[in-house]
Parts: sequence; C-alpha cells; structure tokens
Amino acid sequence: MMVSGWSNGKREKRGSGYGISINEKDRERYFKEEWSSVNIEFSDGNSIDVNIVEGTFWKDCPELRKKEIGEWMIKNNLAPWEKRSPPKLELIPIEDRRFILKSLNK
Repeated sequence: MMVSGWSNGKREKRGSGYGISINEKDRERYFKEEWSSVNIEFSDGNSIDVNIVEGTFWKDCPELRKKEIGEWMIKNNLAPWEKRSPPKLELIPIEDRRFILKSLNK
C-alpha cells in the first residue's frame, strides 16, 4: 500500500514527531480494530513495534507515529521535507500485524 510521511510540523532532528500516514481505504483493508500495535520492518532489516493510538487511528488520524520511524527517515534523507511534500513510501503487509516499510523516493 502507498503511504506518506507524517510530521507534527516541528522538524525534530532526533526523529520524534514523525510517522507515516495511511489512507482510510488501506486502513480498513489492512488493519484490524482489535490490534493494539503493529510491527514495522525497515528496509535495513531493523524492526519496531508501533502502538496504534486507540480512537484517533480509527477516526480521523490514521497515522503510525514513533521516534524510530523519524530516525529511519532522517538516516535515509527522507526527512525533513518541504511543506506539503512528504516522502512517498510503501508499507507492505507480510502477515497479521507485520509490515515492511520502504521508500519510493529516489
């Protein structure tokens, strides 16, 4: 599924304040409301568990946020980005609650 970078707008140099934004159709298709977290594996092989913020994820903020996502974006020159130009990413479901995150930016 195609996702994009998310930021709280503070452009933190250490990674906090970043995450990924998922469109509502993909959220409905690939995520389950009973999940409290998901596991994301980065293209470098490292993986993290990311909590799903109960309520907001399923209402109006379908985002997965965690400092390590920001650290990976910064390390791969994906963050910070110009206003309204977040990086395009691919979040690949590999099994229940497990995904691989890859950059689509060249």
